[in-house]
Amino acid sequence: MLSDRDAPDRLVITLDIECDADGGPTWRYSSPLTFRGVEHGLGEVLGPMLDELGACATLLISNVVMKDQASVALLRDLRGVELGSHLHGDFLAPDPRHIDPAGAKTVDNQNEYSDEIERAKMEALGNLFTEGFGRAPTSFRAGRWSAAGRTASLLAELGYTADSSVSPHVHWCDGGRSVDYRGAPEQPYRPGSADIARPGELALWELPVSIVTPWWARRRPIWLRPSLSPARLMRLVVADMRRRHPPPRTFVVMLHNTELTPGTSPHSRTPDDARVVARRLRDFLSWAIDDGIHPMTLAAVAEACESS
Repeated sequence: MLSDRDAPDRLVITLDIECDADGGPTWRYSSPLTFRGVEHGLGEVLGPMLDELGACATLLISNVVMKDQASVALLRDLRGVELGSHLHGDFLAPDPRHIDPAGAKTVDNQNEYSDEIERAKMEALGNLFTEGFGRAPTSFRAGRWSAAGRTASLLAELGYTADSSVSPHVHWCDGGRSVDYRGAPEQPYRPGSADIARPGELALWELPVSIVTPWWARRRPIWLRPSLSPARLMRLVVADMRRRHPPPRTFVVMLHNTELTPGTSPHSRTPDDARVVARRLRDFLSWAIDDGIHPMTLAAVAEACESS
């Protein structure tokens, strides 16, 4: 039987599954609302890539996408994926900021809801997921990286086993938002009820997105995110984390499905932009598999952490 230190490192490819943005710099949703990033980004780009490489991914589906029946049908048919949930509460009862998401911009921060409103929105999100996919979700990511300790407690109560809302080394303080993850661990941990960015005893595993602040980048956060980092730079992130953490390490890649589709994200305004993101993802995933890193889903890593 393998000891923990003999177990292979783990790679989790996570995608936030959104409706199309208008391609501008503000992530404003398209009007009329469209879902090319699901049909093309998942059905024509990611799905064949996972099949070719024998890999898997975790798709964290927003409540807006869950209301589109064609998208739900495509997601149900994808192979090699775990389906989880992703909250943009601006467009979900109770008290939605917008009834119609078309042309709107998501600005709500989950950590700023009252206890009652956050619980109601999370319950509504879980009901939507169950209606679409026939089971309750077990993996989650908060929209706008806006989870708090209360969010982690609620996730545990609702039966989630894995969360990936934490972005280490980053303090989100734009547009009135203030969420500070600068002290968060880089590797999986049980979050606390008072602060999701600190280890605690909740019955939930936090799998932070892989971000490092190495000396060679002048302490600037470098993400495992193919829309921001070329494959060579992502390999350096892996090397930096391997140097500082004992095995088995977990590496969590993050991107949006719309970043794989031209004209639906600020990072994929042109066909060439979208092809670059897809090529970076494929090159990095292929390298990781060749290097012995084992592709896993959020739920599978949480289960492995629980049993270790």
